[in-house]
Order: sequence, then structure tokens, then C-alpha cells
Amino acid sequence: MSNYWTDYWQQGHLTSFGEDLTRNYTGDVLSGWVQFFAQVKNESVNVVDIGTGNGALIDIAVNTADCKTPHFFGVDFAKLKISSELDADNITFCPQTSAEKLPFDDDSVHIVVSQFGIEYSDLSESVPEVARVLDEGGKIRWLMHARESSIVKPNSAIFDAIIAMQQDRGLLFVLRQLINALAKFGPQSAQAEQCRNELNGAIQQCVQHNAQGLHGTGFPAFLKAVMNPSVQFRDKKHMLKVFETEMKGQFERLRDLIDTSLSESELASLLELLSANGFENVSSSLFMQDTKSVGYLITGVKRGS
Repeated sequence: MSNYWTDYWQQGHLTSFGEDLTRNYTGDVLSGWVQFFAQVKNESVNVVDIGTGNGALIDIAVNTADCKTPHFFGVDFAKLKISSELDADNITFCPQTSAEKLPFDDDSVHIVVSQFGIEYSDLSESVPEVARVLDEGGKIRWLMHARESSIVKPNSAIFDAIIAMQQDRGLLFVLRQLINALAKFGPQSAQAEQCRNELNGAIQQCVQHNAQGLHGTGFPAFLKAVMNPSVQFRDKKHMLKVFETEMKGQFERLRDLIDTSLSESELASLLELLSANGFENVSSSLFMQDTKSVGYLITGVKRGS
């Protein structure tokens, strides 16, 4: 699904969730990373960020935790759009690079971090790769999506709403019919009124079944904009096409998110995989922010031979 993530990062987003996607992480997520990076701010270590996106973690490390000595490598399978603020001698980005085939020598990396990134890889291959590139005593700190977290659960509702909207005679179909009826027969026509009634019924049904998910799709705000009487037919059609394209990308990204989020049993399997690949002191815990779980925090150390 790298094309959909490429489209997402090319829009300039810095994070994958939050109210303002152009701003970096805040709260306990931010402070947790600042405390972690502060431990190595003056050390000449190589730090790899897997699933870096547009460099949110590296931005926190360099510009908030003031890590000027470590060298940071941002790895992501998508094409990226990196801010000029991350144009520094101690930062290297590796776009279109697989976590399953990291471009680093054996035992050449000291820390591997990830913020909602490594779980999008094939862990059966990426975990051994991380073990290969980490030197003895190398650390991992990964914040990974949890199936029941406050991030995944509401996004699952949005995903379900998108599926419902795209069904035969779903919201998008009925809205298209209404736009066509307005252009062909006029706003006061019986045909347009019939389409309005059908659209209102479809909206009520979606609200009854999944109001939160429908709101998360952005459809209510879009409907208000596209049905503005001052918007011409040609512009309405274009707006609808753009919305459907964006929704398709959102659908694929959310499917990725849900599929890669960890259930309790999958978390247990990951911990076993880490142990089998030479990690010790492996721990996992629900990471909380504002009394809500945002994911699993995984830490560990590569043991010596």
C-alpha cells in the first residue's frame, strides 16, 4: 500500500494521527521520546527510525531533545516530503526502503526506534533484520498500534463507515444521483426532491449505525460544501471526484492500520520472535496518553554472542 502512504506523506503530514497532522506528537508520546533521546544526545551513535514518514521522531530528537551528535537514519517504504528543518548533517533519509532489507552493515546500528511504523512491515523478516544491524547492547524502542487502542478503535469505525458509503445505493451513489438531478431537472423538480429524500434516509441510516465513523470520514462537512447553491454543477462533480479519490486512499490506509495493529496474541508472538532473535530484557506495556491507551510500547536490548 506504499502508493497510498506516498500520497499521504506527499501532502506534508508529519504524523499519522491527531487533530493537526502537520504538527508533531504532543503530550506523553512527545515527552517519552524526549526522555529516551536525551540519554544519547551527546553520544556518537547511529539511530534508525523505521517507518519514519516525514521524520516526526527525528524532528523530536534533533529539534526538541537537542540531539546534535547521534546520526539519524529515517527508513520508509514510501516516497517522502521532508521539511527543510530536517536538512542537517546528522540526518539521512532512506525513502522507498524496505524494513525487511535494511541498507546497513551488520552490527553498525546502536538504536532502532519506531513510532507506528515497523508493524507495517513483515515482522518475521524485519525483526531479524533489526537484530542483524544492531550491535551488542543495541536498544529498541517501538510504539506500535494495539488493536483495542484509542487510535485503532475509532479508526475502525471510520473504516466501517467508508465501506457502507461505498455500497450500492450508499451515500456516495445517492449524492451523485442528486447532483445529476439538480443539473438536469433543477432544484425544485420532483426528481431532485426524490433524490434528496433518499439521501436524507441514507444519512439517517448511517448515523443510527455509526455516527462517529461517518463524522470521521469528513462526509458531513463535504456534503455541506458541495451542496452550496453557489457551487456550479461542474465544480460539484469535480469536488465529488476528489472526495472519492481521497476516501479511497483513506480506506487503504485504514485497512493497513487495522490489519497491522497487534492483538494480545500477536503481541505475545512478537515478544517470542524478539527473544528468538537475540533480544533480552524485552518488555511490553500499554502506553497511555490522557488516560487512554495509544499503543504497545516495546523495548529490548540485543544480547551479546
